[in-house]
Amino acid sequence: MLAAASNITAAPFEIEGYIKQVRTIETKPPYTFNGKQVVSIYIVGHRFGKDFDYQFMVVKDSTQLEGISFSDLVTGKYVRVKGRAEPPAMVGKPIQEIRESRYGCCNYALHIDTIATPKNISALITRTESFGPGEIVVTVRDDKPGKREFKYLVAEGKTTIRNGGFSDIKVSAKIDISNAGINVPVPQEVDHGKLYGADLFATSVAIIQGAVQKEIPTDGLQLWFRADRGVTHSDNKVTQWDDQSGANLHAKLNRGQPMLLNSAIGGKPAIYFNGKGDVLEFTGWSPNELTAMTIIIVSANTEYQPEPGPGKGAEGGSHSTLQSILNWPQSSSDARWGIVLLSAYQNSVSFRFGTGQNPNINNWKRPASIGDSPTMTIVTHDGATEKLYVEGELVWTQTEKLAAIKNCASNGFIGRWSHGGDNSGWFAGNVAEIIVYTKALDDTERKKVEDYLKAKYFAKRK
Repeated sequence: MLAAASNITAAPFEIEGYIKQVRTIETKPPYTFNGKQVVSIYIVGHRFGKDFDYQFMVVKDSTQLEGISFSDLVTGKYVRVKGRAEPPAMVGKPIQEIRESRYGCCNYALHIDTIATPKNISALITRTESFGPGEIVVTVRDDKPGKREFKYLVAEGKTTIRNGGFSDIKVSAKIDISNAGINVPVPQEVDHGKLYGADLFATSVAIIQGAVQKEIPTDGLQLWFRADRGVTHSDNKVTQWDDQSGANLHAKLNRGQPMLLNSAIGGKPAIYFNGKGDVLEFTGWSPNELTAMTIIIVSANTEYQPEPGPGKGAEGGSHSTLQSILNWPQSSSDARWGIVLLSAYQNSVSFRFGTGQNPNINNWKRPASIGDSPTMTIVTHDGATEKLYVEGELVWTQTEKLAAIKNCASNGFIGRWSHGGDNSGWFAGNVAEIIVYTKALDDTERKKVEDYLKAKYFAKRK
C-alpha cells in the first residue's frame, strides 16, 4: 500500500496565496489530534499558468505560525504555507489512514507565515543550494534596513538570465530579480510539485555584479573580510562587514564607529579604527580543536600605541592589554591562555595561537619602524611550529608549541583586545583585508595569497 504514497499529494508543498475560505473540522476518533482545534483553509492564487484552489489542514499549536496567530486565519489573508502529505504522527502510515486523518484536506500545513516575498528585488546572493541539474535555490539578502533574506528558485532554461549565464548565479553576486512568482513554467500535464523550499520562482535575473572571484585558495578558507566588498555603511559609518568566505561570519558594529575610507591602502578601501573604542564583532565559529591555522592581515597602524594601562609602556601593550586587529577571546576567565590574536604595529608584530600553553604570546621586533605605512602580515600555526611572514619574508619561527588550539570563545573582535573596560586595547589604524584558514597554508598556497595582496595593495611599492 505504501508504494502509492506519491499519489496522495494533491497540493504543492510550498504555496503563497489568499485564504478564500476557513472551515472548522469536527474531529472524531481515532484522529482527534489530542483535542486541539483543527481547521481547513482554502488557498487561492495562480500557478503553472492557471488558477489554483488548494486546501490545507491547520492544527492549533501543532502547525507552526510565524507573524500570525491561529485567530488571524481569516478570509482574505495573504499567507505562505509550507506543508506535507501527512498530519502529525501519521508519517509512514498506510495511505488510507493518512487520507482519513486529513478530513478531506489536500495536505497538512507544517508552517504558515505572512512574509510577502518581493516579486522584484535587488539583492546579494548569500547561499545557493542545488536540487538536481539546472535547478538551484538562491538565498538573497536585500539592501534595505533590516536586511531580510528570501529564497528564489532559479532554473536553467526557464529563468531568463541577463548579463551572464546560469553558471554566474553564485554566492556574493549581486542580482536583480524581476517578475518572480509561484508559476514554474512546465508543461501543463507536468506537476512540478515543489519549489524546493524557495518562496518564489525567479522569472528573470540580471547579474548586476559578478561573484567575488576567488583570487586566493579556497581549501580551508574560513573567514575573509575585504573592505572593497560587503561593507554596510551610512555616510561611511560602518555597521556591518560581510564575510566573503561563504561561512557567513559577518562582523557587526559592537561599539564606537569604524569608518570606511574609500582610498586608504594602495588606493583601495580600508576600514579605519580610531584606537578609542571602535569595534566590530562576529559570532558563530571558534578555532578550538584546530591543530593548524593561518591568519593574514593587510593593515596600517596609523599612530604609535604605547600600552594603554599601567606597565612598562611596551608597544601594543602587555600580554594582557594587546591592541589587537583580530582577536578570539578566552571562553571564560578560567580558560587560561586560550586567546587567538594578530596585530601589526609600527615597531613590532604580536600574535598568539591559544593552546593552553603558558606562555604562548609571540612578539617580534621590526629591524626599523615602518611608521604608518601599510604592511602584510601572515602567521601560521602547524602543530608544534608557528611562523611569522612579513611582506612575504619568513622572519620568525617558534617550535615546541602545543598542537591543539583550545579555550577560545565562539565570538571574535576586529579592532580590540577581548577583555572589557576602557583599557581593552583598541587598535588604531586602517584594516583593508583579513583572511583566515583552518589549515597552515603550504608555500605554494601562501605565495598565491601574497601575490594577490601585493598586486592589489602594494603594486607601486619598490
